[in-house]
Amino acid sequence: MVLVLFIILLAVTLTVRTVDMPEPEDPDSEKDDGWAILHLFEVLGILVFVLTIYHAKVNWGMERVLAFFPALFVYALAFEDINITISEQYGYNSNAWFLFHVTMIAIPLGWCVIVYCAVTALEASPRRFTPVQTGLVAGALALSIDLGIDATAFAYGLWTWKDGYWFGVPLMNFVGWFVVVFLWVSMWTHLRRKELPFRKEFGWSFGVTGMALGLQYPLYGLFMGFFITLGVF
Repeated sequence: MVLVLFIILLAVTLTVRTVDMPEPEDPDSEKDDGWAILHLFEVLGILVFVLTIYHAKVNWGMERVLAFFPALFVYALAFEDINITISEQYGYNSNAWFLFHVTMIAIPLGWCVIVYCAVTALEASPRRFTPVQTGLVAGALALSIDLGIDATAFAYGLWTWKDGYWFGVPLMNFVGWFVVVFLWVSMWTHLRRKELPFRKEFGWSFGVTGMALGLQYPLYGLFMGFFITLGVF
């Protein structure tokens, strides 16, 4: 798995150095196939997701895979698509090959990979975390990964933001990343520890998705209010 990720990183690096890219400031000006980094990001995102499913099947078994990934994918896709449509603050490059409405499919797949890595890393820890603690640490791990990915992707025009402080990306994006991962992982971990039969766990995992989608905005508002009080925004 590490070797595969190294090869992927090498391929991206070579592509960045050898392929001329369109200007990232206006990625939607014309629909064309000149976006080598964009398409490489999409294809490699799908490949890494497939490898993650394989790893999870070996690590967890197929029933737990089915109780985890479909609900998480729906959560990530719904969150991205709803927020792009409502906020109009950011958007994905329309030159992407794989889009659902206004969302690049590689993004929710990437969510699944990152959250799975965070959850399995915590499961391997000798310390037993509570569901809330698991969500907090998973949110922090996901946030640390996104700090690098978002700034790089923005620089290459994979997606755009209207205003941003962190290399073109607004701080509210990182607050959102933490909140949505924290909510879903906390509730799913609580559900998982009940050791329900597969059919019930599968159904309730979508219940977790629905509850997390509903709770994200109030919690996000509390975080934003806190930062505004501190004078960060």
